Amino acid sequence: QELQLAQTVFETTAEAMMITDANKKIVAVNPAFTDITGYGRDQAMGQDPHILSSGRHDQAFYTEMWSTLAVNGHWRGEVWNRRADGAAYVQRVTISCIRNRQGQITNYVGVFSDITREKEASEKLRHTASHDALTGLPNRALLHDRLEQAISKASRDDSGLALLFIDLDGFKKINDTYGHDAG
Repeated sequence: QELQLAQTVFETTAEAMMITDANKKIVAVNPAFTDITGYGRDQAMGQDPHILSSGRHDQAFYTEMWSTLAVNGHWRGEVWNRRADGAAYVQRVTISCIRNRQGQITNYVGVFSDITREKEASEKLRHTASHDALTGLPNRALLHDRLEQAISKASRDDSGLALLFIDLDGFKKINDTYGHDAG
């Protein structure tokens, strides 16, 4: 009954699941894996999870990930990967080590969800908060943020900082007369 329950959860969960052997070869994937990645079960079986790699992370990222996994038995984070059709996406993933009674790693289990839309919405919100809606240019909030960063850096580095501020009188009249594109 427990095995049947585990199989049902594996097959029906909305999170993608991938299981590899100790040599990091895929031995099982669930339907959500296929839905998210575009790789069918037969295409994924026996492959290295590297088939999903987008190329956006350097070797140091993966070295740190595997090191943390070896020490803690699990790793959580966000990874940019690539679907079977070549489209990049970002996933929130948890990877866990499965060990036998002797403490040897027998499998790795990755559970992930596609958070690309969340990331895009968050980025759009960040951009909207820091850029003028009409021109797309950075606004005062972004200027203030960057100026604080520059002042902190100049203070740390014991270096100078210069700021040039230009106030354009009558600019509203130009916009009103000739339009915002001309302005």
